[in-house]
Amino acid sequence: MTNATTGPTSGAVVSTDILRRVGFKSSGKTGSSHFLDYSIKDSDSPESIADELYGSSEYHWVVMLFNNKFDTFFEWPLSARKFEKYITKK
Repeated sequence: MTNATTGPTSGAVVSTDILRRVGFKSSGKTGSSHFLDYSIKDSDSPESIADELYGSSEYHWVVMLFNNKFDTFFEWPLSARKFEKYITKK
């Protein structure tokens, strides 16, 4: 949390630091009870994996965060069709 003022005569107010990164401790990733081995299929997305593993696509951020991925376009494997399209474009 950070403090911010809303004006020159106002008192301090508490606001959330939206720029702070969150993550998992590296020790939390080493125990077999904390993670599952999962091979990404061609049609998988973080949302589809979260839905399959956790019962809701709303937990896609857990899949991304636990794997240290923050950008689905550049850090997530492309499907075969998208990869071919990308190569053709290049």
